[in-house]
Parts: sequence; C-alpha cells; structure tokens
Amino acid sequence: MNHLKRLIILIVLLTLSMACAPKTVTLERPAHFVWKDMHNRIQTLPEDQPFLINASITYISPQDRNRLQAAVWGRLDYPVRMDLSAGFGQTVTMWYEDPFEWQAYFPGENTKYHHYDGRIGASYIGYASPFNLRTTARILLGDLRGLIPSEYYGFSRCNGCWEYSFQDSWIQSLTVSMNGELLSMSGHDWKVEFTGYTIVDQAAYYSRLEMHLPGDEKIMIRIRSVKLEELEWEPGQLELKAPPQAEHVYLPGL
Repeated sequence: MNHLKRLIILIVLLTLSMACAPKTVTLERPAHFVWKDMHNRIQTLPEDQPFLINASITYISPQDRNRLQAAVWGRLDYPVRMDLSAGFGQTVTMWYEDPFEWQAYFPGENTKYHHYDGRIGASYIGYASPFNLRTTARILLGDLRGLIPSEYYGFSRCNGCWEYSFQDSWIQSLTVSMNGELLSMSGHDWKVEFTGYTIVDQAAYYSRLEMHLPGDEKIMIRIRSVKLEELEWEPGQLELKAPPQAEHVYLPGL
C-alpha cells in the first residue's frame, strides 16, 4: 500500500513539474512594426555606386545541373558586367548591360548575342531569370528599397512570420520574419528565398538566394564577397568587346 501511495505522489509531482515547465512561445509582433523593421534593414546605395560581387551560381532543371562562378561588377546606374566561368577558370560567357542594350559573348562559339531586354535575352540563351542584370545586381547587394513597394496592400500570418501582399506591383508578396528579416519575395511565376543576412563594412546583404522559376527550374546563388569601397572602374573595364571576326546574333523581341 505504501508503494502505491509513493507511486501516486511521484506521478502527481511529475505532472506538476511538466505543467510548470517553461514553454517556448513565438512572439508575434504587429505587422506594421515588422514591416518598418524590414525596411530599416534594407540597404540604400547611391545610384552611381560602383560594386564588385563574387558568387557561385548553380542552375538546376529536371534535366541538368550546372555550377558556375560569377563575377558581377560595374555601377548601379550602368553599365553592369558579368563573367561566368566553369572549373579551372574557363570563361563560359561574358555579359554587358546598359540602359539600351544587353549583350552576351560566348568565347567557345565566338558569338555575341544582342537584345534590348536583359531578362528576355538571357532566357533565349538558356539562362532564365525573372530579372535583368542590373536588378539582379541590386538584389545581390541588398539594395532593395527601390524594388520593394513602400506600402503594402494586405497582410496575413504565415508560419511565424507575416506575408505582405501588394497591388499594381511586379512583386506580388513578401514574407518577413518577426524580427524584420526578409524571407522571400514572389512575383507572377517566380519566387526568391533569402537567407544568411550579412553585414560586412558598408555592405548589408543576404548571402544565400534561391530562385524558383517555371518548369521546376531553380537558381541557387551563394555570395562569396561584396566590395563597395575604393572602386573606380575605368571605361575599358566595363566594356564587352568581341573579336572582329565574331558572329553577331540579334535576338527577337517578345
């Protein structure tokens, strides 16, 4: 009988201790405060800011997986250059973009492609992206203030974060954590997920980005370094010159 009493007392004590144990509760902050914190995190760079980005880019489709090293440089008010290279530093393609034209030169083909829209031109040559080269550079640099709307239309809860929706914007929704960290940005047929918020010197950016595109295609970007200081690009460093005998292909518009 004494053993039974002791067992009952032990069960009661265990139950009470479990009931009194601290519980982890996600702190839900008002949506407008989180929105303000997110905007405070966003970097705003001068329009003529020179920059240099080094990153690894992995293109993934149901049929293929291709990993490249990328160097993106220039000024935010144009021009912007990008070189993509494979293993052993072999250059695969070299891109150039200004307000009027996008160009891509492939040394292996000795062919230079031209289009008035970098986003469309890139899709023609097998490098689909929801953004042109300049917008991509701004996203990689964390310079999102001119891209993200200043006000939201609506909001809803989303697994411990807030999801904001917009009207008349190329961005349809954003998800933001309760501490104001941007988690994802979505449009008509694309989505970009952000992780690894990083602050180095004057740069504040997300070091890992994952772009989801139609057709189960995906682009994974890992930023290795960002440089904003002590950069003065000479005009020749921002040009893309092809050999005189190169073939020029002018891609059709859409």
